[in-house]
Amino acid sequence: MEGLTTHGYREDEVVSALQKAIRAGDEERAGFFAYELAESGKAWRLWRRLKIIAAEDVGGMLPLVFVAQAQWAAKDAGGEATMIAMRAAIELARWVRKHGGDRTADDMRCAFDERFKEGWKGLPIQDVDLDGHTRRGRSMGRGDGFFWRVSSRLAKEAPDYDKRWIGELRERYEERA
Repeated sequence: MEGLTTHGYREDEVVSALQKAIRAGDEERAGFFAYELAESGKAWRLWRRLKIIAAEDVGGMLPLVFVAQAQWAAKDAGGEATMIAMRAAIELARWVRKHGGDRTADDMRCAFDERFKEGWKGLPIQDVDLDGHTRRGRSMGRGDGFFWRVSSRLAKEAPDYDKRWIGELRERYEERA
């Protein structure tokens, strides 16, 4: 059975409240429940949960990278580690409030789990996947040429993508497998 925090909260309920506060964009509750875990000697559980929340509820890589960097900073912060943990929780809540949350990764994972329980066989490997980076692609004679002409294509290119280099590579490999 999980224990109680320093101020008498059940540890599992504090973790749950922290996650729900961040999902709701509630900075005060996020900061408070991060404080409660940190001050109760549960920093390992707090940082683990903040990383999960960043990936599961907040979305995008910036929040996840931010939490990992904050955890690293807290290791050298001595008595200020609690404040850094609180800042991480507050910033995640603020991100959700300002930008919205994104549960795509966790929703997708759960949907795939359910599909497999029902006998789903997964997604097929497509022809474009079989390039020189795979054994099957190499056995088909596909090398750098196939990669640069076919497999390296982006669904959407960034506006400032400098296409000179990909153009040069595609031209160089035009006739190669």
